[in-house]
Amino acid sequence: MDQTLLEISLPFNKSLEDYLQKKYGKNIHFRLISKILDARHAPKGRVPQFVYKVELLKNEQTIKEEKEEAEKTYSLSSPPIIIGDGTSRTLCGPAFC
Repeated sequence: MDQTLLEISLPFNKSLEDYLQKKYGKNIHFRLISKILDARHAPKGRVPQFVYKVELLKNEQTIKEEKEEAEKTYSLSSPPIIIGDGTSRTLCGPAFC
């Protein structure tokens, strides 16, 4: 296989597609694996960054869709209470619904 995994950090107002086309050429094919916003120190004047995990596909390689499914191995008598409005609610909430 002719593929490459990259981790790219760009300011939040810059385009990933433009960056990849400028660096690797107009005919680049890629698959976005993850996109994370890093806003640490933003109140101190630092520009927030998006951290992308990208798979570069060359030679017009096809993208295989992958779905992960997990089976429930537990049972709850009542739904859990998740406190917080950040990552805990976003990541844990759907898992218990």
